[in-house]
Amino acid sequence: MNPLVQVKNVSKTFPAGQKLFGEKSVVHAVNRISFEIMPGETFSIVGESGCGKSTTARLVNHLLTPDSGEIWFDGKEISSMSENEMRPLRKDMQMIFQDPNGSLNPRMRVEDSVAEPLLVHTGLSAGERLKRARELLEIVGLSAKHARRYPHEFSGGQRQRIGIARALTVRPKLIIADEPVSSLDVSIQAQVLNLMQRLQDE
Repeated sequence: MNPLVQVKNVSKTFPAGQKLFGEKSVVHAVNRISFEIMPGETFSIVGESGCGKSTTARLVNHLLTPDSGEIWFDGKEISSMSENEMRPLRKDMQMIFQDPNGSLNPRMRVEDSVAEPLLVHTGLSAGERLKRARELLEIVGLSAKHARRYPHEFSGGQRQRIGIARALTVRPKLIIADEPVSSLDVSIQAQVLNLMQRLQDE
């Protein structure tokens, strides 16, 4: 079985102002990191705040481009791809953000936010898209009868469940979760993590 993701000696720096005499200073967010993720595998990156976990997630999802090294996804080298070249692959890699508000448009009803990836990546009709969105809301433990509500009408834990539903909509091969429960109450964290484990098992 071939790896789904391969990260090979990847580095990423960010500018951090200037030193004395005009020298530019940089922060080494990721420094020559390498790893593989197999299909169906759960892979975790653990470390203290600021160690590069979120940067690595965004590199793998091509939201950032590396300064050096290679990133392979499903047999294709993606680190140097343009956004147009990436578009066909976006369906197969979805991201769950630490702050669920970052992936939910406050002016869109929840059913439309969840169905949006289907609009971009499939040829389903509007009715089929909304049906799929409501099914997924039920799967993550929310009532489909609340699908026409707006994000602010839900709690933080519920919004994170909506973010998970949105990520699952197009049945991706890879879901990248960037600290998906760190902003939630401890009592809700276990519920969301158990939900993600159950969905992976299924």
